[in-house]
Amino acid sequence: MTCDANEEGVKKFINNNSQRSFITATNASKSLNGTSITGVTDQNSFVFRIHPINSIFTGEALTICQAIDDLSTPEKNLMILTDSLSALQA
Repeated sequence: MTCDANEEGVKKFINNNSQRSFITATNASKSLNGTSITGVTDQNSFVFRIHPINSIFTGEALTICQAIDDLSTPEKNLMILTDSLSALQA
C-alpha cells in the first residue's frame, strides 16, 4: 500500500495504521565516497556504508530488505516508510 508523499498524507496514513503495525523508515544516500543505507524504528536502527559503485536504487532496495530482516517483529504487520516506489516495485 502506498500513500501520498506530502507531510499530511504520511501523518494520516501513520495514524490510521500505527496501532496494528511496526513502523520502519528507510533511506539511502550517495556521495563520492560511498553509498549509505539507514533504517530506523522507535526501538532499533541500522546504518551501513556500502561500496560507492552501488546506486541509490540498489541502496534503497537493500535497506528495505535489511529492515525486513533486522527490524520487523513477528506479532505485527511491518509498515515501511520509504521514498523509493521503484525499489518496492522491483
